[in-house]
Amino acid sequence: GLKHMYMVPVSGSGRGKTQDGVDAHDFIENWCVASQTAKALHMSLDHPVLDLDRLRADGFACGINGSNFAVMPDGKVSLCYEAVIPGSLQDQLFGVGGYVPDKQTFETDLVRINEIRHSFHVSKRSVCDNCFCRSNCAGRCAARELGSPENPREFPMTSGCDVTRTLTALKIAELAWQGEQ
Repeated sequence: GLKHMYMVPVSGSGRGKTQDGVDAHDFIENWCVASQTAKALHMSLDHPVLDLDRLRADGFACGINGSNFAVMPDGKVSLCYEAVIPGSLQDQLFGVGGYVPDKQTFETDLVRINEIRHSFHVSKRSVCDNCFCRSNCAGRCAARELGSPENPREFPMTSGCDVTRTLTALKIAELAWQGEQ
């Protein structure tokens, strides 16, 4: 049966564009209840930032560093799984190529991929400079934490940041408490 669950808040981008944002306090309260319920059922509950052994030293929260390639139904290739709405800012920013029917192959733009790697690195999000979660969060999902097209990583802290910092602090406290046992 089911032994492991992954829980993240919905965001107002990509597939969640029509959804309201999540209140960080409500999410954390519900996370704590869900976590206790999962333990009682001998299950684990996870979130992307809770694996403190998996630091994101490369400065990316996901595969937009060039390791992800999502093929859309129309044949476009994107580095981002959130860039699913045609014509959206995410679609424009993360598109790197597509299927070329005449050649019967996919082509990607390596220059564009490298531009994305440069533009969306956590170091481009100044609000992260002094955050203690910088190495395990890496600026969060670039598609969800998106500024203007001119400066896409210059975006203020969000409720997602609050969730990340709170869950990380709770995980550190849990590990410290386990260490004292």
